[in-house]
Amino acid sequence: MVVTEIALAIVLLAGTGLMIRTIWRVQGVDPGFDPRNVLTIETNLADQKKYVSPIPPDTQKLNPAVDLFYAHLFERASKLPGVESAAYTSDLPDTGIQVRTFTVAGQPLLREDQRPSVGYYEVSPGYFHTMHTPVLLGRVFDNTDRAGVAWTTVVDETFAKRFFPSENPIGKMIRFRYEPYKVEEAQPRMIIGVVGNIKFWRRSRNPLPIAYASTLQQPQTFPGGRSSAHLRRRLLLRTRGDVRSTLAALTSAVKTIIAEEDKTIAVNRVKTLDELVAETELFTIYITRLLAVFGIISIMLASIGIYGVMSYTVAERTNEIGIRLALGAHRAHVVRMVLRKSFTLVFAGVGIGITAGVGLTRVMADLLLFGVTPWDPATYGTVAVVIATVAGIASYLPARRAAKLDPMLALRHQ
Repeated sequence: MVVTEIALAIVLLAGTGLMIRTIWRVQGVDPGFDPRNVLTIETNLADQKKYVSPIPPDTQKLNPAVDLFYAHLFERASKLPGVESAAYTSDLPDTGIQVRTFTVAGQPLLREDQRPSVGYYEVSPGYFHTMHTPVLLGRVFDNTDRAGVAWTTVVDETFAKRFFPSENPIGKMIRFRYEPYKVEEAQPRMIIGVVGNIKFWRRSRNPLPIAYASTLQQPQTFPGGRSSAHLRRRLLLRTRGDVRSTLAALTSAVKTIIAEEDKTIAVNRVKTLDELVAETELFTIYITRLLAVFGIISIMLASIGIYGVMSYTVAERTNEIGIRLALGAHRAHVVRMVLRKSFTLVFAGVGIGITAGVGLTRVMADLLLFGVTPWDPATYGTVAVVIATVAGIASYLPARRAAKLDPMLALRHQ
């Protein structure tokens, strides 16, 4: 029982240590954008019939009122006092991410199960400027990338390195497909720029390749529910000063503009970008706290168990201890004898715990760990020392009591 408690304590505390190191490492990862002083506000036109018309059997047609509404909102919101720049995006950390497959013009067609998948965002001109995301190659969207001209796309660094590792991606033509409907976009898009990786989702994870399309270059018909990203948008407003000082006034002003444009449209998810980024790591933080709580409880149970076992051992071996003392055994020898028994249990528990901990964290490494290995020696070494110290203290009290026994009284003990 004591060995099991020690092993469990090792597993939980080692997991806590690895998670703490992961959180520390994640804080040093560049997210690829500046989340400070950005207010995000979501509007969704999906529930309003005047913005979308169903076309049997499974197609949705957007009405011109969609782009008109967002154009008016963007123009007015970007001119509000204190706003430095503004942009739109289809998705942020709390709304998910679209995934699409694509083909590259001039390359052999791949089987269905081999088509590459990428994350897909619709963004407005000015998005990368507002996000403070670096442009690595080519250019980003501007107002010339509009309806009626050849479609364009911007990809991130991961996309460029993965799919065009030895060539310049600028000028390449790619064609996206709506999944799972297997419907190709109306026309291909030319890659015009490469930007830095924006790591919204769990900065500790390997970045998913991302492609961006301009909100000004979207079809009017979408298969199934694929129109949702075009109907739902997040307005990003970067302020000149601390966004918290103008949060209430700015939110109120945007709500007023929306109500004046269409009073039936609700305003959702009013948050700062800082808050959204912090929320993406909450899962890791919660797991760490949970492991820490159970780890501390396990240490307490293990300590109580060791103390109880050693006290019982001393009581059972009272006659033996009395004989040893009567024959001249040094009291320090008695202490070592009791501690040796205790640390036999401790070492067995530590060995089992480390083995189980490494096995468990290897399974969970891809989900929870970043920048540390499942068998990180510093973490397991520290935890083993902590457990050994606590066990030593719990064992010392019965050992000290055994060493202070009166040999004559111990010999009369039955």
